Amino acid sequence: MNTSDTVEVNNFLNPRNIWTVYIPNDPSEQAVVLTYAAAKRLGTHQLSVEWNDKNGKYIDKCSFNPFSVSKLPYVHTVTCKWGGRLPDGGLTFSVYNTFEGKKEKIGEMYLPAKL
Repeated sequence: MNTSDTVEVNNFLNPRNIWTVYIPNDPSEQAVVLTYAAAKRLGTHQLSVEWNDKNGKYIDKCSFNPFSVSKLPYVHTVTCKWGGRLPDGGLTFSVYNTFEGKKEKIGEMYLPAKL
């Protein structure tokens, strides 16, 4: 999800205000991508978030440190800030997990631009 900021409640990160659109080309526009990823397998995982414009052109990426899953169920939370002069036409955020050398898309979200 996209949020204006995060707030911690009972040791768990939650969104402050969820964004459903953004204003294109606004240099002051900033938000946070908040991702909850549930692991299905034991071992070392590494998450990343990439975003592309409406034509699939790469815009930016957040990579995170690897983490080890030793028991299930396991939920890992990551956040990264984004913003600035973003394109019109919307953004697609894709969440990836790298496990045993294989990168797999585990989630995707489209965020439209405000017209």
